[in-house]
Amino acid sequence: MPDTLHPLEQLAATGPCGGPSYRYRDAEIRCFPGARVCSLIMPGHPLNGRTFSTLEMVADLVDAWLDREYVPAYIPSERKT
Repeated sequence: MPDTLHPLEQLAATGPCGGPSYRYRDAEIRCFPGARVCSLIMPGHPLNGRTFSTLEMVADLVDAWLDREYVPAYIPSERKT
């Protein structure tokens, strides 16, 4: 039984980053070709605009934020300059 209760809706086969883009809850997930690197687009999320390794990881970050207002400690929420 899958542990996700929220649907993942594909918005485009080729989105702004060259790969598929998805709507997941209140977020847009934009993947690069091959969908092994994806960006989180979710205004108000501390990781908005950041790029991560997989679609599943980005969906997990959305769930953690919306369900618990939590960002894993191993992911810095502020960009270093």
